[in-house]
Amino acid sequence: MMYIVVAVVAVIAIAAAAFVMTQGGNDGLAKKNIADLNKHLKDMYNTSDAEYPARLLILGNADLDDDLDADDLAIVKKVASTTDYDYVKNYFCDANFDGLINEDDVKLVEKMIAKDSKGQYTYNDVAYYVDCDFVVSKYHMDWPLHTSNILTQTLEMLCILQVDVVAVDDRVANSYISPSADNGTYWKEFAGVLNYPIKPEDLGPDGKANIGATGSYRQISSEQYLQVAREYGDGYLTAVMNSRYARGTEYLEEQLAGTNVQLIRIQSWERGGVCNGMLTLGYLFHKYDRAAAWVEWHDGYYNAIMKKVASIPDNERVGAIIAVLSDTDNASKDTFDMMGATSGEYQNLKKMGIIDVTGEYLKSIGASPQWSVTVNKEVLAQIYKDYKFKYFIGTFTGPYNISPFNPDRAVADVIYQQTKNYINEYCNGDVTLQLFGWIYSTGPHEMTYIAGLANTLYGWDEFDVKKITEESLEWMGILDKDGTKGEYYYTFEDIIDSMMWPNAY
Repeated sequence: MMYIVVAVVAVIAIAAAAFVMTQGGNDGLAKKNIADLNKHLKDMYNTSDAEYPARLLILGNADLDDDLDADDLAIVKKVASTTDYDYVKNYFCDANFDGLINEDDVKLVEKMIAKDSKGQYTYNDVAYYVDCDFVVSKYHMDWPLHTSNILTQTLEMLCILQVDVVAVDDRVANSYISPSADNGTYWKEFAGVLNYPIKPEDLGPDGKANIGATGSYRQISSEQYLQVAREYGDGYLTAVMNSRYARGTEYLEEQLAGTNVQLIRIQSWERGGVCNGMLTLGYLFHKYDRAAAWVEWHDGYYNAIMKKVASIPDNERVGAIIAVLSDTDNASKDTFDMMGATSGEYQNLKKMGIIDVTGEYLKSIGASPQWSVTVNKEVLAQIYKDYKFKYFIGTFTGPYNISPFNPDRAVADVIYQQTKNYINEYCNGDVTLQLFGWIYSTGPHEMTYIAGLANTLYGWDEFDVKKITEESLEWMGILDKDGTKGEYYYTFEDIIDSMMWPNAY
């Protein structure tokens, strides 16, 4: 009987070995799949014309539309039922982002699409999403939600979504929040809806503001984030960020790993992807309905403009470039930052049916996809000679960081005239200049810019910039409809002269 025992042991050993080999094979396949995907996403990031793969960038959104529903579950079930799927083509089916698409993903998507009796998504656990740099990132939806921003556009998104903002960066801080606030008067856009201290008596007995300071966007400190979480977020903070490449902040993910501070690299200005960012944040923050309603409002105007743009004959298309004329640190500049692939201002200008002079020039110098390339006046003259562009679109720090909101900064028409003078000198006086405040050129206010471009480039008049602007103010909660709300609430007339010049409405 000894040989029977040995045989049984041998069978068990073989089965165990087979089990280990299978598991090892799956691990190897999962690692290969994720490595292939990371390469694919990096290649997309490095492609100038690459668009985000969906607007709702939550893994589990298998049909790549704007919601999570039974259609997504059906696709995940179908892909999970086979072993020969193409992972890179189907990675949105990998809801738990483990490198494999299987029954675990089916079970997870069943939870992610569930809604309560009021139609609200009930999922409240870990979710994965494609961030603004084409990187798959992780977010704990079940952690307490206390947020902070980087730059103005992400703070505008938080205001629209009506989530708890416990801290702001120095760009939108006033001196009561951060003694090192060095970026002017951007805070005036938000003081009507956030608990900004406006005078000394607004501070607590210890001199502490009700809103914390996360420091400068130029050099972000993980220690500062942790301190804000402790003092203002009951130990938790969700820092809504911009690109990790904008100021080289890749170090933050590693430094904050294992803490209760979460980073969300969300689309706000990047590649004009604010609708992507709104829907994705909406799901992650349990504010999907609010986000979807905002996107529907945005789409109503945007789709109508794009429909008309599509009908423009080729012989009526005009050459245009876009560049930064003044920025946060400089009231005016002797050089231009010609905007490139990752900037929303450039991407939205391209969508207006123009002859893409910027793209042709950047391609000619071999520029990699980036936010901007600096050119001087002589280079501008050569670009004009080579491409004969008709329109020069410039951005400046309006409306909230130039006069009249900031008495220390030049008014819009001064910036306009400075630029116009050397355009006349270097471009034979044959170029139309149009300025837009950059806060309204990208992010949640971008429809003001897009409609203004329609009026400037083509002389259209059916897209009402005033109406669009005031509806955008209302979404943020800072519209003063009847003039009774007081300071830090606005109408179109309050901001128009520091928002665009000439007034393209």
